Amino acid sequence: MTPLTPAKDAVRVALALALGREVERPARVDWPRAHAAARAERLEALAWARGGAQIRLYAPREVVGSWRAAAVAVAELADRQLAALRDLARVAADEGEIPLVLKGLPLAGRLYGDPSVRVCNDIDLFVPVARREMVHATLAGLGWHRWYGNAPFDASYRLATHGSSLFLEVHSFLTGEALTHCPIAPDQERLWSQDGVTVRTLDGPVLPVYLAANLVKHGTPPLISYLDLATVWQGLDVPEREAALRLAAQSRLRRCLEWALAGAAAIPDAAAGDSAAFRALGFDGDRRTSMHAYMRLMGLVDRPADAARILGTWVWPRSLRRSRDAIVPFWGRRLRRSFAGRFKYSRDYTADDSLRADSLSPVTTRTLPGETLIDVVRGVLGADGSVWIRVNGVSMNPVLRHGDRVLLTKFARPPRRGDVVFVDVDGRPLLHRVRRRVAGQLVTRGDASRADDAPVPPSACVAQAIAVRRGSSTVALAPTLRFGIKPLVRCAMWYVRARLPFSVARGVKPLSRAIIRAIS
Repeated sequence: MTPLTPAKDAVRVALALALGREVERPARVDWPRAHAAARAERLEALAWARGGAQIRLYAPREVVGSWRAAAVAVAELADRQLAALRDLARVAADEGEIPLVLKGLPLAGRLYGDPSVRVCNDIDLFVPVARREMVHATLAGLGWHRWYGNAPFDASYRLATHGSSLFLEVHSFLTGEALTHCPIAPDQERLWSQDGVTVRTLDGPVLPVYLAANLVKHGTPPLISYLDLATVWQGLDVPEREAALRLAAQSRLRRCLEWALAGAAAIPDAAAGDSAAFRALGFDGDRRTSMHAYMRLMGLVDRPADAARILGTWVWPRSLRRSRDAIVPFWGRRLRRSFAGRFKYSRDYTADDSLRADSLSPVTTRTLPGETLIDVVRGVLGADGSVWIRVNGVSMNPVLRHGDRVLLTKFARPPRRGDVVFVDVDGRPLLHRVRRRVAGQLVTRGDASRADDAPVPPSACVAQAIAVRRGSSTVALAPTLRFGIKPLVRCAMWYVRARLPFSVARGVKPLSRAIIRAIS
């Protein structure tokens, strides 16, 4: 077998883990780059769920922590999306409707047995054109704000929640704006239920045709999309596959389906290191490249008239034809993107880019075992990121209360007296304040505790807590202007009051509040 380039070998490892296979020669694997490939191809959470034991056994500690942190972040996002779907399903049930979710959590739950092992950036709803106005009113009532797009074409909504955002897209055409001339009706459905949430989702021969149409519209489709299609196709019997091919032919999408199935069929072979499979997935040398999505679409249509329609949609999108003023800024953005990439897209899986953890969602809604939490924090900080954790306990009252969220970052200097530190005490996480240094070791104690903790070496201090968030207020725990002047002033006031007698501190409290209001 031809030796693989480093990028191909990284993808081979990521695919093997995502398929639940044993990784060949794990001691020789470039694990940071394998993690980079898994993240770029959206295989990260699935690879951890199916191959986490191999990652923990063979990968460096910082890669294990970062990979685990990413998997937790994906699961946390899935929890929040499920909660949003629960609210939407509840309102829809009052109107006698059940939402139709196209991909996302229902697809992940069906294919992989767990909706939290496949990253889904948004929730995709299918809504008939006649119900778009009603659904828009429902979403607005639930706090969703329209980001862009209008009926009858795709519209995107945003919901601010837990310090971050959720996104939802409403579709009235399964094939999207570029392929509106190739209609597919969502006439085959099934119910999907999870934790009290019940929604409809696509089923039968229409599902692979929809997935293929969605795949072909992406410049460089992530490999998880090919794996989705491969898993769906494998689960169909011969009559259902023939029905899917007939449906694709009737919708003038047969060549698109065949192109997508060719890529899906290459997934298992690429996981085994087959060079031909990598060529089928678009690898050129040590990069995965792809042509512009619209160029691919024009090359896969069944009729010349369809190619002209796609070209016309690319030049003047249907969604912008009601507002001529929008076409100029739209083309400005498009030209910058297209010429910067020379109408091509590529990935080389650079480990330094993929291991950045500052894009991870804060770990705020899941309770993790102690060792797992320590690994997550180490992994995120090892990738030069920061992470929010939730306080559990009252030993740091009144500065840190049960349920508060605390931001952990890397130490900019050695820990010293007064710092609030996150400590690894033989696998047990501890968030206490440094009291003093004794014989090269640090002694910590909770602000509400009566006794010191056992001394620990400085290496046991994993992170420094620099801010606490309680409700809508943020208070700095260290001198920093990262959050503005108000949190820093709150920090100074807390510091002064903590060192005054109780009777005096009570009198200072109104003064400190007045100062904070004055600078607001």
